[in-house]
Amino acid sequence: MPIKTQNKARYPENWKQISEDIRFNRANNRCEVCGVPNYAWVNSKTRELCLSGEDGAIRIILTVAHLDHQPENCDYLNLMAMCQKCHNNYDRQHRNRTIKSGKLIGQTEIQF
Repeated sequence: MPIKTQNKARYPENWKQISEDIRFNRANNRCEVCGVPNYAWVNSKTRELCLSGEDGAIRIILTVAHLDHQPENCDYLNLMAMCQKCHNNYDRQHRNRTIKSGKLIGQTEIQF
């Protein structure tokens, strides 16, 4: 997943090397959740391997997820190589909580 500009300072200087080690060495260039190969073309609906240019084809790009959602914590036990779909599924609840709390900033709480 692309790193948001406001979060870049939270990652170590050697993040690129850490990420590459997780994706290419430990995970052997595959999603550690679903096993889909990095850079493969899959059908967006069936997730079956296909050829580029086929209807619904998407390119798999491995990312590295922080299991505790803290970019500062780069312990290898806290990191996992995931395809975009698995990473988004993993982050969904955390993202929803973050969005909800962000919307509440500056609002007055109503007491009943």
